[in-house]
Amino acid sequence: MKKCTKCGIEKPLSEYYKDKSRWDNLRNSCKICDKLKSHLWRQKDKDVTRKCWRNSKLKKKYKIDEQCYLDMKQKQDNKCAICKKELGFGYLSAIDHCHKTGKVRGILCRGCNLGLGNFCDSIQALKSAIEYLSYCETKM
Repeated sequence: MKKCTKCGIEKPLSEYYKDKSRWDNLRNSCKICDKLKSHLWRQKDKDVTRKCWRNSKLKKKYKIDEQCYLDMKQKQDNKCAICKKELGFGYLSAIDHCHKTGKVRGILCRGCNLGLGNFCDSIQALKSAIEYLSYCETKM
């Protein structure tokens, strides 16, 4: 049993998150108090929360930081690397990366990113699609 420093209630050790920096390897506050504190922090400043979430996603999934992302957008003149349309916010733009190596290639609009994904990044499939469109255009 351990007493939570936030709510003052004595609870079983299973009610505390682990913390290797502490002498007993447990947080001082219980899980419920920790969750409440996190919830209140997220509600207090939603912009900071979004920025932290975005930075975390960039680091974990793409191994880049926010500055690298902003530099890529600026280098592309805030336009899709394929169709050159103005990049939107949030789900309207996507970080394109090689699924084999994980290397980031650029920033695309949602449509171009879905198109590449549907063609499984296959150059041959894309060439076949170009041939098909060219053939159809000459028949019309």
